[in-house]
Amino acid sequence: MLGMVCACSSAATPPMDGGPPNDSSVSTKYVAEVEIIQNTNSASASGIFREAPGIVYDDLGGNVEVYGCITVSTSECVFRNNKGCPSPPSGPGVSADTITIANGASSAPMAPDTANANYIVYSYTSLPGLVWNPGDLVGVSAAGAEVPAFTGSVAFPEKATVTTPTATSTIDRTTPLPVAWSGATTGVLRLTILDASGAEASCDFTAGAGTGSIPTKILAPLAAGSASIDVSTRNVANVVVGDWTVALVAQQNIVIGTGNAKVQ
Repeated sequence: MLGMVCACSSAATPPMDGGPPNDSSVSTKYVAEVEIIQNTNSASASGIFREAPGIVYDDLGGNVEVYGCITVSTSECVFRNNKGCPSPPSGPGVSADTITIANGASSAPMAPDTANANYIVYSYTSLPGLVWNPGDLVGVSAAGAEVPAFTGSVAFPEKATVTTPTATSTIDRTTPLPVAWSGATTGVLRLTILDASGAEASCDFTAGAGTGSIPTKILAPLAAGSASIDVSTRNVANVVVGDWTVALVAQQNIVIGTGNAKVQ
């Protein structure tokens, strides 16, 4: 899902997948994000643009919101409580006009939603008939308005098979949670645990590693009880145009089973 806008300091937020999140290689005044998500049988895209220095897109879960709620972090993981969040820097929403998502000769447009003056959202848009295989390039182009016209591409990530945890695993908050997978060699594998209160623990692991671990400091704040586990593989490519760095994100959602996990 589309990354959040975060009013965090660079010490508080790890550069999760190289995207404009607090990445020292991002030197432009503003950042934005366009995200393409593929499920088993469908794909969609979305985006968010806001002209406010100091905003970073930490690119972690959820719908389009404007807040910064990371309370615990490591180099690979964050815990977000999603409550009582500080307001981000102010700034008007701006448009890049129509954004087109393409797969070879097939394409679909996204129009900006200008209803909210604080940020311009390109709402989740279905991409019928557009299907990407691992390694396929997703073409992204914008006609340009306040944000200049831009063109770029990002390679679609490989699918992964996750063996640990499962959808119904019991998660012990006092013990690091091992994560194991196969089949993905590029980009990152993201695993997010969403508890019943709406808080989340999320980690980005180097996809080629095949294993990872969620530390207890990230698990400990989760609420006991039922939880869901979301997994995806992700690639990010940055496009720099004028004062903007636009992160192009390609995400392959992965189903690891049915049912809910238990946090204890």
